[in-house]
Amino acid sequence: MPIPLPENLIFAKNQLDSKEPWLLLVEFTLNQKYTDMSWSLGSGYPVGTVVRNNRRVYESIVSHTGLGSNEPGIGAGWEACWVDISATYRLVQNNEDITYQGKTYTRFPVKMEPFVQEGTGQLPQMKLYLSNVQLILQGIVEYYNGGVGSFVKLTFVSHGNLDEDHTLLEKHFTVKSVSCDEKWIVLTISVPDPLLKNFPLNSFTPNHCRWGFRSVECAYSGSESVCEHTRKACKELNNEINFGAELGLQGELLRVV
Repeated sequence: MPIPLPENLIFAKNQLDSKEPWLLLVEFTLNQKYTDMSWSLGSGYPVGTVVRNNRRVYESIVSHTGLGSNEPGIGAGWEACWVDISATYRLVQNNEDITYQGKTYTRFPVKMEPFVQEGTGQLPQMKLYLSNVQLILQGIVEYYNGGVGSFVKLTFVSHGNLDEDHTLLEKHFTVKSVSCDEKWIVLTISVPDPLLKNFPLNSFTPNHCRWGFRSVECAYSGSESVCEHTRKACKELNNEINFGAELGLQGELLRVV
């Protein structure tokens, strides 16, 4: 359960006034534990394993093998295997709260600096400033492991067109470092490290379906809510034609796909 922001926060008026036609929305997802490990299908996860998936962090509560049905945050039965140890705070540089895509963004002083890119081979970075009024947000950041490794999504939306889809104007970042003073919490953020992405993107196995249950590829539309991602389960669900494994990989021969 996220630590809630207090209601009726008091800021200096000039900190919230926005004369720009565009609003900056900040979605700040903090994690209780830091990890570079991404969840992957077919991997084994002992109790206490911490993984990241879809820009949130989860901790394993039972020993299990990664299946589509227990993919953290997505699979139909993920809550039996994982606990979500992330908390998301949504802020907007504005003089009042707004609702965008069904989610409420709290009025909060925010400012940002341009990207800094050096010729050293490092990923470009920028600084994002969040007000440290009453040290409220600082206490939250300290509770969630200091904020390093957390995720930030920045979205620019038109002030007068909040019902429009601004997905093309959103960018995702990872928090590299955090510092605080009496006025601001300073997040040094960078684009996600490409070396942390799964590679290869898809893995192929002979006995385990890689499709998400009820996904477009799976195409199952019956009444069952859980699938074991085995060929036997597909047969029982009368959906064997969409079984997402490579049966030709069975046996001892090396096959390249």
